[in-house]
Amino acid sequence: MYIASIICAYSRKSYMYTSFRAQNFRGFRDFELNDIDRINLIAGRNNSGKTALMEAMYVHSGNREPKTLLRTRSLMSFEYFLVRGIRGTVNSSDIVSWSSLFSDFRTENEITLSARLDKKSKQPHYDKASVSLNIRKVSTERDDFVAILREFEAEDEDDIEILEFTLDTDGKPFHVLISEERIRSSRSNIQNLIPSDFMYTGEPADREDNVKRFSNMRQADTVSVLIGALEMIEPRLRSMEILYDNIHANIGLSQLISLSSLGVGMNRIAGLILAMYEISGGIMFIDEIENGLHYSVQENLWDVVGKIARDLDIQVFATTHSLEMIKAAHAAYKDLPEYDFRLHRLDRNPGTDEIEAVTYNSFGMESLAAFNFDFEVRG
Repeated sequence: MYIASIICAYSRKSYMYTSFRAQNFRGFRDFELNDIDRINLIAGRNNSGKTALMEAMYVHSGNREPKTLLRTRSLMSFEYFLVRGIRGTVNSSDIVSWSSLFSDFRTENEITLSARLDKKSKQPHYDKASVSLNIRKVSTERDDFVAILREFEAEDEDDIEILEFTLDTDGKPFHVLISEERIRSSRSNIQNLIPSDFMYTGEPADREDNVKRFSNMRQADTVSVLIGALEMIEPRLRSMEILYDNIHANIGLSQLISLSSLGVGMNRIAGLILAMYEISGGIMFIDEIENGLHYSVQENLWDVVGKIARDLDIQVFATTHSLEMIKAAHAAYKDLPEYDFRLHRLDRNPGTDEIEAVTYNSFGMESLAAFNFDFEVRG
């Protein structure tokens, strides 16, 4: 057994996404995903919308991160300025328009992201069966365009683009401005629907965040969960502690070594578990969950992720290109009293070029397993 019994000292939620609809978002003209459960694995060919679907949910849940909205590595510089509150400049060749967020780059069409929540919600502002977020590019012809500019203490310039978010639970607009030199958010805070985190492929974990999260786990006396999970990859692991403002591991050598030096797989699992403990009652998004992991540990990983998700009341969405990862997820959950796993395969309809979803529940997965998954579930 790779995970100890968890004593949850965090607040819980009693709601999850049960369906999600994305209109005019990236490659989705009108896409709907139904039969969503606690653990959700999204598969499909390249450019079938797997990451975009999770990004749509991430934005809907309340996140407005530049790297999510613009999805470009050149945004690393923007992120640096935004996180630290520094106004700086970047190469003009790095600037990306908000148009990349809209289907077919048509910014005149409004984006609508809507989700149905389960009916167990006890949150007073979630009394509606569904919650919608509308996103629009603010036209310079709008009567309030100049007033919005004043939020940012900005002048009306040709290179300025403003994005407006409105959640139907409160109707208060939230704005993000991009110009040639900076990206800024308005001072008004849009309501966060659900706490969430997104683990991007190849993105290094933030050391300061991990240290803070590890400290929280230490205070809650749950570090054994992290150590148990990491033992899947490094059986020599004995203990972990913070040293020189970084997480270090004892693997039986003459001195402790930093977590960052133990390889991609160790760091990816550590970052995932630390992030999940930070968003109790929320949603965890994981892009290409198999990245850096040997196939032999994948079933154990799903076991750990499922147990933490149930104990901390977290909903999980992950993408994969790996048939082994799909098999491992089904193997980890098939004998549980409640099968709370769903596989969602995304494909483009050859006739309409629209992205569509096929969802497999326990019956569907058992049918695939009977043929050793010879049917191509990845799309």
